[in-house]
Amino acid sequence: MNPVNKQQARRKGAKRQAWHLGAGVALGIAAVGVGQPALAAVITTIDDFSDPQPILVADDAGTNPNQSLPLAGGMLGGTRVLYAEETTTSGASVDVSVVNSTESYYGHSQGAATGGYTRAIWDANGGCLNEDLSEATEIQVRKISADHDANIIVILSDGTNEASQLRSVNGSLDPVEETLAFQIAGFPGIGAVDLTDICSIQVEVDGRNVDVSAELDLRLDWVQYLENEEEPPPVPAISGIGLGAALLGLPLFGAMALRRRRRR
Repeated sequence: MNPVNKQQARRKGAKRQAWHLGAGVALGIAAVGVGQPALAAVITTIDDFSDPQPILVADDAGTNPNQSLPLAGGMLGGTRVLYAEETTTSGASVDVSVVNSTESYYGHSQGAATGGYTRAIWDANGGCLNEDLSEATEIQVRKISADHDANIIVILSDGTNEASQLRSVNGSLDPVEETLAFQIAGFPGIGAVDLTDICSIQVEVDGRNVDVSAELDLRLDWVQYLENEEEPPPVPAISGIGLGAALLGLPLFGAMALRRRRRR
């Protein structure tokens, strides 16, 4: 074989050896696999209404609107304020309370031919929650029961700007539990609110536009928000097959090189 042909043969042999080595390593890597980070939902309870609060009455013949003193407890920010307002002059009243007997709940009640609304307010005793919701995905409100149609409204405020979102609930004489999800991105005007420093969160039961010929009794179980937290990727398990495949190219490379030397 002349020198030129020998040089070309060496190049072809080197290419074949490199291919076997690369294929073996690539196969091993594919068998081992690469872990990907996962997103886990982190839940923060705003209020589970386990701290009871006496009934608050708003009546056009008495105190209207009406607001409670802050109640200290285990809720977000350490305090909760109740607010009630009657928006008609029917002579009946709009009431709100937090009950903890056989079950704990936020209770809204309004008389027949009466319109109004109630609120639970979390604002760290009139200060600021300083709660960071920038990574939050949604606020959830758990409804236990509602005997007539009503609206649930969540209000977020940074102390200067606020945004609110409404969800309607269908009334039924049979209790129907339901979790209402308020997507943070779905709040109209949320772009003007500083989500890194939320000062107050409010949940409102709105009975202003319900059928005022009937009474309204509605109960809520809890309020919470969700945010996604990235978990570290799992350490990949290297199987015997994966390890063998990863090293397959090395013996092949050595064997081929040995055969090349013997032929010479």
